[in-house]
Amino acid sequence: MLTINGGLPDDVKLHVFHGKVGWIQIDVGRFTEHRQSIFSVDGQKIKQSNPKFPGIEELNHLHQRFNAEYIAEIVSTAEKICDEVDYIRLDLFDIDGELFFGEFTAYHNAAHPQSDELEALGGRLWNTEY
Repeated sequence: MLTINGGLPDDVKLHVFHGKVGWIQIDVGRFTEHRQSIFSVDGQKIKQSNPKFPGIEELNHLHQRFNAEYIAEIVSTAEKICDEVDYIRLDLFDIDGELFFGEFTAYHNAAHPQSDELEALGGRLWNTEY
């Protein structure tokens, strides 16, 4: 799938814990100059002290990329279809403002460590007591 300009689409990844989106990840330039930023569900950029990839500096708030209604819609959809698992990442492709399903994965980044901030946040959100 390519954008109207023939480029690869950007990735929108929703990290879902127990049926609730914990954070939204945007990846751009995956096969050129990969950059990545992480946002809370309300659109605030989550600062990372030791990120795996450089941040998307020009994107300071998720609402610069998507309007609030659009974010609410993708969050609601992700929470409905991911409500029965303790953790899953739902990947979407942003192709010219339209989102397409990419994949589900239970092993974000092949389960390699993330930034200290994301490790701590994921640890707080992922309740393993049943």
